[in-house]
Amino acid sequence: METAFLSKKPQYKTEVARIIFERFHLDERRKGTFKETVKFFSQSGIESYPITMIALEGGKCIGTVSIYKNDLPERPEYQPWLAALYVLPGYRGRGVADRLVGDMLKHLSGLGYETIYAKTESETKYDYYAQKGWEILETLDVGGHDNYIFRKRNN
Repeated sequence: METAFLSKKPQYKTEVARIIFERFHLDERRKGTFKETVKFFSQSGIESYPITMIALEGGKCIGTVSIYKNDLPERPEYQPWLAALYVLPGYRGRGVADRLVGDMLKHLSGLGYETIYAKTESETKYDYYAQKGWEILETLDVGGHDNYIFRKRNN
């Protein structure tokens, strides 16, 4: 398995957009079309938002993670955000998420980011972040759903 920046492997932008759109945007609380999602990930950079990394195995995109300037409009003071962490089901439990997050945090450290935020509504992801040393900051009700907000010191 290797990780790479999406901006260096643009042939995967539509696949990443499909994964994220199907996993995160088909929820009625999300706005945007698939075409807009492709456009968003087409703008992925290395030093400017969004920053997206992908995990590849045998030429297949098996996971992704991004950094967004803001992933929760209710908390504009928190920046930047680890977001859109997803590993295809058949590749879970093999350290793919850990590798993606670790490589992204290392990259962000090199850019001078000392604090990173993340949020989830998922109990499973809550446990993942807590076990990986992320500090829970608050639980915020957004549209009738609990959003668990985490912080990670990146040093």
